[in-house]
Amino acid sequence: MLPPDAVITRHLDAAIESSARGRRILLLAVTASVFIASAALGDRPWFNWGSIRLAECTKRAASCKQEHNYLEDVAKRNYVDAPAFGVRLDVNDLGLVGGATLLIISLMLRSSISRELQNVRFVFDSACDGDEIIERYRILAMHQVITPVPIEASDKRLIQARFARALFYPVPVAYTLLIIVDLSTAFKMGPYTAACVAIVCFEVAILLTLLFITSRTLLLVDELDKVWNFAAKRTLDATESE
Repeated sequence: MLPPDAVITRHLDAAIESSARGRRILLLAVTASVFIASAALGDRPWFNWGSIRLAECTKRAASCKQEHNYLEDVAKRNYVDAPAFGVRLDVNDLGLVGGATLLIISLMLRSSISRELQNVRFVFDSACDGDEIIERYRILAMHQVITPVPIEASDKRLIQARFARALFYPVPVAYTLLIIVDLSTAFKMGPYTAACVAIVCFEVAILLTLLFITSRTLLLVDELDKVWNFAAKRTLDATESE
């Protein structure tokens, strides 16, 4: 049987690791969202820089070779190279592949935040006296990067808290943008319009699932903030009583 000090050390290590794991998954979610949003914006049918340049070339009686080069450039932009996988996807297929990827990442993120909440709550609740809560609070606080660790009420912490919550929104925002692009091009596919619209409907179902997972994750983040706030209050009370 492990001594009490060794047990609490392991619990502290688990809480620190769960916090670091949550940051890594959140960074992965933001990176994937930026990648998907960039691919969607590169193929947007409205206000496309390439179309504007082609119109200008036409006004100036540009050669057919210039227009041919532009069409080749458009064809290349319709494909997205997936880094590290060595595959090339059509931007309209990115809705399904990207949606599945974001669903997996979102589920992993929610699971990680849930585990972090359980670990941090246990570490603080198991503290028996003021010295223990102060020591545990300081140890965990030193490893927090995204989670705003409250010391006292201040505008700086409020801004940090809003920034931390904003990091959870790129996933649904990027996927919404991708759906808008897919929907705007679906009605230009001729005989394939019905199939494209069906795919967009499936993507909307994925978006609703992403919104649900994100909302549940934010509820866990709120609970985690409450745990930190209560621990901060206990820490301040213990410090003042010394």
